[in-house]
Amino acid sequence: SASGAITSFMDRAFFAGNSRGVFTHKPATAVVSARRAGTTAALDQLNKYFSISQMPIISGRYWNMVHGSKPEEILQDKEGCQNLRILVNNFSKYLRGNFGELDNPKPILMSQEMEHVRHYISIENVRFPDMTFSFEMRSKDFRLPALTVQPIVENAIKHGLMKLEKGGSIRVISYETDTDYCISVEDDGVGFDTSKLLDEKKHIGIRNIRDRLKVMVGGTLEIESTQGVGTKVLITIPKEGEK
Repeated sequence: SASGAITSFMDRAFFAGNSRGVFTHKPATAVVSARRAGTTAALDQLNKYFSISQMPIISGRYWNMVHGSKPEEILQDKEGCQNLRILVNNFSKYLRGNFGELDNPKPILMSQEMEHVRHYISIENVRFPDMTFSFEMRSKDFRLPALTVQPIVENAIKHGLMKLEKGGSIRVISYETDTDYCISVEDDGVGFDTSKLLDEKKHIGIRNIRDRLKVMVGGTLEIESTQGVGTKVLITIPKEGEK
């Protein structure tokens, strides 16, 4: 398990930070080094701080651990070091993709948006391995504001699936009609009373997505939800509004 000094520091930091939401939705990862055994228990212990704080946990292809008590010993762990390289690459992609696109003044291709979605889901699957995701990209050669679909998927996980006892699924579908491009994000989570969305001052994320869709591509966003059944978010982008 993690040392007493580390757990004492984490206890104090997260107790103070969580009371103000300092860590919520900020990406995190833990890397553990041990001379022999005990790395998996320590990694699980540290990741729980992140999970409880609703932080996306960045992962590699394996547990984020290496063996050795000195730098030269750790470098001998070829498999562990290779996984850490993958971890760093995944972390940098997450940061570049999300923070870089927030300032993007132009719409991006649906295929690019789905890269953000898939990367985000790969991270959340580490926290929630029993959740399932599916994609039907019948149309992807159109443009929309960056980070439109990913926050909707994030909301589906947070407000729909996480409130289930276990599991749950999300399906993302894109298609087109004679006049519009459409994106549907459907989940079988707990659902909610849509009348509560009438006060969008309490739902800034949804309001921002709606505003950006309207201004940048003339699009709309509609929400249907049934308590105990699930939620569907439909984005419609008129073909005549393409820029």
